[in-house]
Amino acid sequence: MFVIAFLLAAAQAASQQPRSLGGLDGPWRLAIEPGLWEPGPRVTFHSFEKHAANPVLRPDREWEGSSAYLYGTVLPAESGPGLRMWYHAYVRAPEFFGSKHSYSNAYAESRDGIHWTKPFLDAIPFRGSLANNMFLMRERGPGADHAPNVIHTPWDAPDRRYKLINYVYYDGYWGAVSADGKQWKDLPRNPVLEDPGDVGNFVWDANRGCYIGYPKTFSQERGFRRRCVGFSETRDFAQWPKSKPILAPDIEDDRWVTSSDGHTDFYGLSAFPYQNMYVGFLWIYRIDRMEQRIWPELVYGKDGVHWTRHPTPRAPVLPLGSPGTWDDGMIFTSNHPLIRDDKLVLYYGGFDGPHDSRTANAAVGLATMRRDGFASFDAGRAPAVVTTKTLANVSGPLAVNANASAGAIAAEVLDANGAALPGYTLAECEPVRVNSVRAEIRWKTRRDLPTGRPVKLRFRLESAELYSFLAGPVR
Repeated sequence: MFVIAFLLAAAQAASQQPRSLGGLDGPWRLAIEPGLWEPGPRVTFHSFEKHAANPVLRPDREWEGSSAYLYGTVLPAESGPGLRMWYHAYVRAPEFFGSKHSYSNAYAESRDGIHWTKPFLDAIPFRGSLANNMFLMRERGPGADHAPNVIHTPWDAPDRRYKLINYVYYDGYWGAVSADGKQWKDLPRNPVLEDPGDVGNFVWDANRGCYIGYPKTFSQERGFRRRCVGFSETRDFAQWPKSKPILAPDIEDDRWVTSSDGHTDFYGLSAFPYQNMYVGFLWIYRIDRMEQRIWPELVYGKDGVHWTRHPTPRAPVLPLGSPGTWDDGMIFTSNHPLIRDDKLVLYYGGFDGPHDSRTANAAVGLATMRRDGFASFDAGRAPAVVTTKTLANVSGPLAVNANASAGAIAAEVLDANGAALPGYTLAECEPVRVNSVRAEIRWKTRRDLPTGRPVKLRFRLESAELYSFLAGPVR
């Protein structure tokens, strides 16, 4: 039986489309998944933790000026250990590249994610030499290429395995393709997306089998023309429909305002499929005479279009640094995080000054979080109970991502009417008492969940936190 199961699994894996290196979709169910849970205790939200070695990449090349940062993308290397980064830089000197814009787009590599090298790509001429790590600078307007997003699509033709979409002042979003992510060829017809906003984040959506993007839009909201977030999706990378508005600042975003010119904009949104849902980092931009700072806030949803905001009081998912530090002014996130060693790994661009500063410097930082660790159901010594709504097609073992090292998490399986199934009651459960991102819950006479019927799952927490669970086959 084991051999047959193994062969069936291997055949299924071989028939599946190759997976993008940036893919974060999967079968786990998060504490914040919309529509999954019956009413119960509120979740506790968590923030990323910044690495002690920050910043991990600094501007140290002439074509980077004093600002090297993300907007951009970080992906795992295709073979072996290591990471690859496509990042963004800004040179303050007017017409540094021979035009009215002074942006460059560069490439770096790292074996450990902390120490980065900048290999010469022999791709872009600079002062008569190809000895630089720039991968993009179009001749039509040197320095006008902005905010590079790289998407890995291994199912496409060999010379199109990487896709690039970025904003070109003042034309819209251009597309390009590459075999290796270093040497790029523009698509025959550009722009692929005509939009007025100069900031956009784009990813592959494996849940729907299409590309999705979140370009900046504008809207008149409560007396101000505000930056907002739009949405576009396409199956044809070379043709994107005009984006539609999906997110605008609400009254709560302006609660902090104390002056007549104070208001909040949304500078951008980096959003992506994550497990069975969608997660995003919304770039909050507060503007008045004294403050023009930007930081990311968690949003989440079920379809990538309709979003739930962090409950009030709203808090950053990655806070600005303390005054006087390298990232105390603005933070911008890459277009998606990564999962490495059971942690969420997020690279970000940090500035040591506000948006209106003429002297702010920028570098790239690293922040981490527990896998699926955006939020958790928590309980102290007084037990808490959380119950899912009815689930179909559950099978196999039940696993949890939880910290129960100081307590316990137990589970029981209920029928659709809420009655515990024999063999799956709390009294028969062998509780989890460890801190693990994948701990299996068993019962005295049962290991696998019942198949062929809709069920609910009820978790009992005592001095523990529950982040996510798995109740179905891994795909």
